[in-house]
Amino acid sequence: MEKKTQAVNTPVQTDERKVREQLSDLMRRCGNPEKPDPQAREELNRLISREGMAKEVMKQMDGLYDMALNQRINLYTQADFMREMLLFKCIQLKEELGYLAGNPLERLAIEQIVLCWLNLHLTELSYSNALSQPHDIAVGIYWEKRVTLAGKRYSRALGTLAKVRNLKLTLQVNNAQNQIINNG
Repeated sequence: MEKKTQAVNTPVQTDERKVREQLSDLMRRCGNPEKPDPQAREELNRLISREGMAKEVMKQMDGLYDMALNQRINLYTQADFMREMLLFKCIQLKEELGYLAGNPLERLAIEQIVLCWLNLHLTELSYSNALSQPHDIAVGIYWEKRVTLAGKRYSRALGTLAKVRNLKLTLQVNNAQNQIINNG
């Protein structure tokens, strides 16, 4: 006789799923600046304060880099070809800078570099478009400042990665006890 196995949710899995659903609902309710929900904010703070919940919240927030990158690209262009090319170049740059082999600090610096690179190049494109048409001096000065600031931001992001790599940090993260051990 063949036994049929059925997937059974353990109490821990069920609790985790409930907490994730509750967390998603609270984040949605707290995320609307037009309609602040003080009760939802209080519930969210209580939930985060529970042991282990900060880790779950951080998992939910991991996608912020991707969200920022996609939003910046989508705000710039509606053309699918241009969006795909920009996204491809950002992914390529991230890989070239060694994202996968980097420690957590290097990864943050690399994400910042990619965002700054994108910002600089989109600002340069907007600058070229704006100044290719008749304009007054205030418009020219505005775009010069935007390009200069975007360039400085990109340079600082590159410098930060170089500094982090010169530190040669080795971090060991012990998630079970929420410890970070510096072996560098």
